[in-house]
Amino acid sequence: AGLVEYLSLPPAERHAEYLARVENSIRDHPEDSAAQVAYLRLMIEDGAADKVASAAKRIAALKPGAAVLGSAGHALLEANHYVLAKELLEQAAAGPGGGDVSLDLAIATFRAGGAATDAKAGLARMDGIPESERSGDYFLARAQMLDATGDFENAASDLGQALGRASKRPDLYQRATRFLVRMGRAPEALTSIE
Repeated sequence: AGLVEYLSLPPAERHAEYLARVENSIRDHPEDSAAQVAYLRLMIEDGAADKVASAAKRIAALKPGAAVLGSAGHALLEANHYVLAKELLEQAAAGPGGGDVSLDLAIATFRAGGAATDAKAGLARMDGIPESERSGDYFLARAQMLDATGDFENAASDLGQALGRASKRPDLYQRATRFLVRMGRAPEALTSIE
């Protein structure tokens, strides 16, 4: 009955109730890294930038495993909190089992500063990713980094590889289309979105 009642609440009330539960959990168990990540995600969703930063710092201070740090870092990356994402992802990469965050860390490195030097640092991290792990996301990120360094020819080549590996990923096609439009390549953008 409790779950049915919860699900029947309006979305704002459900959110408020869930937030209250998570806040109680982190107050009662501040060492619970999963609860801290849940709180971080809620603060991202709510757009509370100051609370996002403090939640990220609490997670880093707990020194949880690479999976928890990677999850928090990915959430920050998706929300465009690049510097915070980079900090958590670097901590995840340094620990055991941290290889799973290589792509996110390369993207966060690139996005944290946005300059050509940051693109080169991101590319250097990308080069360390094994060929077997190079997905459409990898090639799209690499194309964006190459574009930032002015290497348009290789950026276009990597974009082609990204699209070639994304046959079942509409989100990747959308991101690639935005990238092509930004590069002034509207006809190619139209072809990719079709």
